[in-house]
Amino acid sequence: MKTTANATNVYIEFAGPSIVYSFNFDARFGKYENGLGFRVGIGGASWDGDGFMSIPVGLNYLIGTKGKYLEVGGGYTYADNLYLFNNENPHYGTLTIGYRKQPLGKKGFLFRAVFSPLIGFGEGGGFIPYAGVSCGLRF
Repeated sequence: MKTTANATNVYIEFAGPSIVYSFNFDARFGKYENGLGFRVGIGGASWDGDGFMSIPVGLNYLIGTKGKYLEVGGGYTYADNLYLFNNENPHYGTLTIGYRKQPLGKKGFLFRAVFSPLIGFGEGGGFIPYAGVSCGLRF
């Protein structure tokens, strides 16, 4: 659906491609409510003096109308100092499929719930089923 501005959002994500949490910017390419877009974020966590930083980036596609969408996408997460697959590779692939609710053509509250498995690269890599939830604002 074409609008006067693209659907631009900021949100905090718990789990999902960010692994623990991240702050994200998300927008459509072009002046659309749905269709192709991107996300980029920064996050991390710390415990007992150790921690990590994550940078999730990806492409997503919104299917639906009237503020209710199926979100599908894929991306990449760099997670410095976090090795989930018993190797020393901080690079992870991500997939995303889930539900997104965002205001139609105006400012307001955004909610996302996604299934987003992590994919490890190289020797010792693998697949971790994972999910995430986000809330934020459309502006």
